[in-house]
Parts: sequence; C-alpha cells; structure tokens
Amino acid sequence: MDYSAIRLIGLDLDGTVFTADKRITPGTKRAIGDAIAAGIEVLPATGRPLNGMPEEFTGIPGVRYLLGSNGAFVWDTKAQKFLVHHLIPTPLVLKAYDLFTACDCCFEVYVNGRPYTPEDRFRRADYYFPDPFIRAYALRTGGRGKAQHFLPSGGGEEKRPGDCPESSGTDRGQRHPHQH
Repeated sequence: MDYSAIRLIGLDLDGTVFTADKRITPGTKRAIGDAIAAGIEVLPATGRPLNGMPEEFTGIPGVRYLLGSNGAFVWDTKAQKFLVHHLIPTPLVLKAYDLFTACDCCFEVYVNGRPYTPEDRFRRADYYFPDPFIRAYALRTGGRGKAQHFLPSGGGEEKRPGDCPESSGTDRGQRHPHQH
C-alpha cells in the first residue's frame, strides 16, 4: 500500500496508544518513529490538557504538535506557543462554575492548558476519583482555586468536564462530560 499521501496522523492516547497501565509498547513507539521518519507529522489528539501530555509520547523525537483539551488547542512544542486556542467565553464559564459548585460534582476549568478545581473538591479526591491512576493524575495536574482567580480577563476556558457521582452514590467517579 502507498502511504505517501499521508501527511498527518492524530492518535488518541488513553486506551489507544497507551496500554491500560499507561505505557507505550515498543512496537507502537517504533511505528510512531517510523511514521515520523517517513515525513508524517504524528501528534496526540486527546482530551488531556497541555500539562497532562505524557513525556513518554511528547519525548518521541519528531513529535512537534499537540492537540489537546478535546480539540480546544494545538500547541507547537518547537515554538512553545498555541497555534489554535478556542475558548468558551468567561461569562458562560462562571455560570457553569456556579452550577457545578451547587451540586456534588468534581469539575475542572481548563485555562491555558492547565485544569483548575475548587480546593474543597480536592479534599474529597478519593470520593470523586476511585481509580488510583485517575486520582493521582488529577491531583498531579490540577490547580486549586476559584474560577474568578484563574480566568484571564477577556479570556475563557478550553473545556469543562465534571465527575458527578450518581444520586444513588453507587457509581462514584463515572465520567459525565459536561462540555460546550
């Protein structure tokens, strides 16, 4: 098969490039390297924020672009800047923030490639994130604070996911995306 027309490959990370234990197999890493060597741009296409991009992928020689926050941004690793950065307007972010704050949900506001979560939600991380990997990731990558303190004036956010335990309390930590 002739692959010469392929110019770009976007790869999902979790459950696709990465195994269940969050590793890239040698064969997958080799295939990514072969594609880059053939002149194809290979980039992650993920829901992760910029500060959650794994070094194991971004450190592969030749990986230049990162598509994250479910398409809200494209980051150029060489130029160290956003090439694309789609934001949800601040008034909508603050309204959603108030709605989520009123319910028993752990939520994040993503700004400039970094998630922020209210401090009181972090204190209950075991409740919201029963999966140890997800809990460690959330605690490692997330900032703490109030939306008004980290939203840039005139800016907005990249995405707004939330983890809302079911009213019965039996399905804690199930992902319920609440994105615009």
